[in-house]
Amino acid sequence: MNVVVAAVGGVAALGLLALTIRRPIFGCAVLVLTVPLTAGLTRGAVIPVLKASEVILLVVLAGVVIHQVTTRRSRPVSGLDIAVGAYVIGSIVIPWTVLLLSHWSADLDTWRTVLSPALFLGVYYVFSRTAPTHDRLRIVLNSTLAAGVIVGLIAGAEILNLPGVRDFFATYYPGPSQASYRANSTLGHYSAVGAFGLLTFILALSLAAFRHRDFPGWWLAAVMGASALGMLASGTWAALATLPVATVIVLFYARRVPRELIVTVACAAVLVVVLWPEISQRIESQQLITAQGFALPESMQTRIRYWTEFIIPALSDHLWVGTGTVIPSTVPDRLTSFVDNEYLWAAFRAGLVGVALLVGMLLTIMSVAWKQRGDMDPSRRVIGAASLATCAMLLMLGATAQYITFAGLSQEIAMLVGVLAGLTAAVDVRRPAAVVVANPKESTALGLG
Repeated sequence: MNVVVAAVGGVAALGLLALTIRRPIFGCAVLVLTVPLTAGLTRGAVIPVLKASEVILLVVLAGVVIHQVTTRRSRPVSGLDIAVGAYVIGSIVIPWTVLLLSHWSADLDTWRTVLSPALFLGVYYVFSRTAPTHDRLRIVLNSTLAAGVIVGLIAGAEILNLPGVRDFFATYYPGPSQASYRANSTLGHYSAVGAFGLLTFILALSLAAFRHRDFPGWWLAAVMGASALGMLASGTWAALATLPVATVIVLFYARRVPRELIVTVACAAVLVVVLWPEISQRIESQQLITAQGFALPESMQTRIRYWTEFIIPALSDHLWVGTGTVIPSTVPDRLTSFVDNEYLWAAFRAGLVGVALLVGMLLTIMSVAWKQRGDMDPSRRVIGAASLATCAMLLMLGATAQYITFAGLSQEIAMLVGVLAGLTAAVDVRRPAAVVVANPKESTALGLG
């Protein structure tokens, strides 16, 4: 690693730490903006052992904790805290215990995989404990939307094969190779790009649906357009298929159709025409259209076959507590990468208990999000709509890949849930206690008047 790069990175980390201690909200904004832009960098590219996105998170987390300690600020534990904490702690403790009791000689990568859910909890803590006033929320959400625009535009530049773009990102943001080119952008994986575009689209649509005064319509339309571009460039059919469902959820929650959505649909139609050569190639490679009509993508059919023939039978002997994230030897090495179903991976990690913790967390978030629908504060309604649609997205997409574990995407999901927790906790803290006023006539009867 270049000494100059290390020195610059060290100075930047110290500056970010000082900024977060002083003004946590700016550290949060840096986190949601830079993590998606560095998630695809190789491990050790900036600092040994860690990825750049992990370093940013750890620095911001340290700054928020120091700020909390020095200001002696705390809030009660909420239901969301319990749901997220149970999911993360269970997803770490159960596989850790399985590995220790089975005397498995786990390597560094295995232990890193076991501990990886802690990053989700770290991001959740940062945003749930940073007081979300309107000004602070505007800063964080605009940073999130800006990151989505950048990721989407880079994906578009990749799929259009603009000079030098593909070579640059193949060198510094290496991702899986495909027969037909699919944009990995700064996230390092095309599936993450598709889901990240969908998440950003959901957030922008929620803001537009509630006409949030802090976010101009042209900006939200641009964000949704860039998000659609990213989804198309990634060639992720699961995200594109989930897009209409997520859109309906947000519109039903808000009970109105924003004009920005109409503009976005028109722009998306133009994008489909421009990108049709790449889109048609992807359709042909996946055999989506047959003589009998539409069919499952070829890649999905292959995965289902491997799941039923090798992966599910290997899991059947470890149903309750899993295998500690270790894939049994009965699964051929060349097929271990096909354990990319969210629920299968949760089962290998922590068994049916792990699956229950994952689904329970998502359902708890959806319940809390739904309760914000009639709130007077538009910010809580916006975050409620976005959280509800995002969890529905994860429940559906989980059948096709491990979306909640993708670097860059996972942090944005945890941010959204953390903001929801912070907003609902702020309401509970500000809610006044009930005051009983005695009836004057009753006071007289008691001899007090």
